[in-house]
Amino acid sequence: MSIPTDKSFSKWLLEEMKKQGISQSELARRAGVSRQAISDYVLGKTPNPDPNSLINIARALKETPETIYRVTNLLPMIEEDEADLEDFREILKNLTPEERDELKAIGWLKVDMKKRPPPQKGVNPAKK
Repeated sequence: MSIPTDKSFSKWLLEEMKKQGISQSELARRAGVSRQAISDYVLGKTPNPDPNSLINIARALKETPETIYRVTNLLPMIEEDEADLEDFREILKNLTPEERDELKAIGWLKVDMKKRPPPQKGVNPAKK
């Protein structure tokens, strides 16, 4: 999931459709809305779908409704760090408890590695 920070709904929708390789007709079918409605959203004729259509489009694109609500400015946009946190939350929802523990361990290892001083050039610690 990627929460945009400065795009119009029509531009975002078109990019998502291209990324996922789906046509307007296919999105309309998946979302249970008319192809004309999708066309109107893509062309910007209808800037924001009604709430039910937003949720159906989100599901059809395998996105959270929150993402769509942010794109349509029904929820305020968020800073990049907050968007990253939302991505991590979405990832965590899809992991088992064991996978979550593994991911946390990897994250803490990365943090610990940053705290260590960099190795000195030309010094082989194995020969000390």
